Amino acid sequence: MSATVTHEFIEVGVDALKPARFNPTKRTMPKNLGGLMGSIASNGMPVPIVITEGMEVGDGHRRLACAKALGWSTVPAVVWKGKTAQEIWSILNAHQMSMTPAQWLEAVVCGMSVEQPEIPRKLANLIREMLETLDEELVWKIVEDGRSPDILSTAKFVNRKLGRDDKGDSLAKTVSWLLEYNASFKVRQVISGSYDMGVVADCIDNNRDFDFEIVPK
Repeated sequence: MSATVTHEFIEVGVDALKPARFNPTKRTMPKNLGGLMGSIASNGMPVPIVITEGMEVGDGHRRLACAKALGWSTVPAVVWKGKTAQEIWSILNAHQMSMTPAQWLEAVVCGMSVEQPEIPRKLANLIREMLETLDEELVWKIVEDGRSPDILSTAKFVNRKLGRDDKGDSLAKTVSWLLEYNASFKVRQVISGSYDMGVVADCIDNNRDFDFEIVPK
């Protein structure tokens, strides 16, 4: 009896490949491809792109981005049969990648399971809480701005200091304010110092920045 074939090496058109939705988009931006672009231009692509039977990329998004930028029409690929793109990505990459909290959040929002074992448990719990607490539009705004899910922790910290609800509409309003004015660092300075907390409340309620109007008590 012949062994079951689980891998098939092929040459495939770049336009036929479908990037996984969970792959953090910032990783494939030209400015973030670093020396990989030059290496592939000079040496080709000795490591093939790993794909599913449905032509979805599980590993090699940055290599594919380089090939497209270089004008290649085809790339070497290996079809990993019986595996999803997420399973391929996890097996080959997640354990060795240094992903930021913002990148993990983007991956989860784009379709990766928050139960992914490579996501640090504390971070996974925070992302899960964010998805359960905030509406989808606000979560996408956080992702698009490249912000860390830690913004939720900051918002809860602020609301507790103000004696406000750390969930629901009150929490969403504080998250939106922190996001709009990039105020996380400044507000922590205010709260940890001897300042009038009424200034923070006023800024949130009236949706305005501090404008250097913070004065000591």
